[in-house]
Amino acid sequence: MDPAADIPGDLAIAGYRIHDQIGSGGMSAVYRGTQTSLDRTVAIKFLSHEFLGDSGIRERFERESVIIARLNHPGIVRVIDRGVTRDGRPYFVMEHVEGADLASLIDRGTLETSQKLDIVVQVCKALAYAHHNGVIHGDIKPANVILDRDGHARILDFGIARVARGDHPGAPASELVVGTPSYMSPEQVSGTRPMTARSDLYSLGVLIYELFTGRKPPTGRFTPPSQIDRRIPAALDRIVERCLQVEPAHRFSSADEVKDRILSVMPGAHLETVQRERTRQDLGAVDGKFTLL
Repeated sequence: MDPAADIPGDLAIAGYRIHDQIGSGGMSAVYRGTQTSLDRTVAIKFLSHEFLGDSGIRERFERESVIIARLNHPGIVRVIDRGVTRDGRPYFVMEHVEGADLASLIDRGTLETSQKLDIVVQVCKALAYAHHNGVIHGDIKPANVILDRDGHARILDFGIARVARGDHPGAPASELVVGTPSYMSPEQVSGTRPMTARSDLYSLGVLIYELFTGRKPPTGRFTPPSQIDRRIPAALDRIVERCLQVEPAHRFSSADEVKDRILSVMPGAHLETVQRERTRQDLGAVDGKFTLL
């Protein structure tokens, strides 16, 4: 049966052929499509039908594409186009990336320490670029990092991102109780203080802890990663601990600083081709394709 036969008629877009649904999120659905002018595969994200009448969610959805479009970095999934269907559904078009999300790779447990360090460095570089351009992601977690077939890490899903400068708040605190609770900084969870770039660094700390140990750190005191797995460098404990400080001012000052500390744990981790080749082989063994949400 042709998958396109199940595509709702209100998803028709001039210049694109819609093929099949490849994923869905809390307020959106993603379809694989073809941009006919260039005959290339793309991922098209539509606002879910039930939220068309919600002005707040619609505004957030439309803001996501605008925020991503201002970022041009190899570690961030690019937006190609945006618009509204004839029936009033907003959408935006992204490059189609094949690979696996970091959450699935953590579940498989096949990544080596050097590969993990390389991935963290790549995420730090992309996050630093976003912060330098005034964008706070707000939902950094393994499921929002995809590794393409060549082992390059890409950040996606800027659905709750905020625009700010440096450590200036990206939005009033009352708007920030959105995200994934187990990865959210204390200020995001409480909603009592605005989110800043250092809020992303807390989430990054949770990601690093989970990437190396296979588990999320409990709130408050937690077992250092090197005590869970003796193969983990003890220096990583101090990096994670600082990222996970409750007080934002006590965390690292920037994603670049986290990157530099990671490189000091294993100098050259980001430069060795063998790590990328091993990651590429791991990705080749993952069933299915990653879905852009």
